[in-house]
Amino acid sequence: MEIAFENLDNGERTGRTGLAKIQIAMTGYLRTMISDLGVPVLLLEENALEKQSAARIVALRDKFEKRLRSLVELGICDGSIVATDSKLAVFMLLGAVHWVTKWYSPQGAWSADDASAALIELATRGLAAKPTRTLTSKIHNHPARRPHARRK
Repeated sequence: MEIAFENLDNGERTGRTGLAKIQIAMTGYLRTMISDLGVPVLLLEENALEKQSAARIVALRDKFEKRLRSLVELGICDGSIVATDSKLAVFMLLGAVHWVTKWYSPQGAWSADDASAALIELATRGLAAKPTRTLTSKIHNHPARRPHARRK
């Protein structure tokens, strides 16, 4: 949760729009989780914790989710995010981000930076009021994935 809040603070401080703030925060959060922490096992079931620990973690998680929802609402107001339910948007985003710890391997083809940037770009594109026509991150722009490369 400390990592989550540090990156959320950075996104809120440096992003210009609600969408940009979310992108900065979530890219940093994911990158830190899968690089600095070496792909942690995330405990997503609070009932597996002792009662006192579970209550503390749930309170922090709820605070984090509430701040993310406020960024979605900010993005809706500033025009960077399409009108949507902020709670559902945050659940979608966190589901995608937390699932990465199940499949990501530091020994795989993608660096933590590349995987984080690509996943957040793809996930937040669905929130964008004006989504880009193309994806720009390194993984999405691999030569084998370019339309003209398949025509041969």
